[in-house]
Amino acid sequence: MEAVDGETITEVLDSSILGNGTSWKHLSGIHFNHGVNSKIRTSLIYFATAADYAWNPKAYDPVRSYQAAIRFIYTMCPLLGIEAK
Repeated sequence: MEAVDGETITEVLDSSILGNGTSWKHLSGIHFNHGVNSKIRTSLIYFATAADYAWNPKAYDPVRSYQAAIRFIYTMCPLLGIEAK
């Protein structure tokens, strides 16, 4: 994914959230807000991909993350008794 002036989305987020020269090591927490009326499936996709980004922003691949989230949902939801449609 490319953003303005050839910067990747990760680079834009890093600079806009943390500022230039700031390190993620000083971050003490992250809040994910999935919305009030979100459906379970979309919420799980959101949380899974957001957690994937938070785990390693520099290696984040949105397509791979989305595909992994879909596999996770269709594997785990039946085990948890949640409908995954």
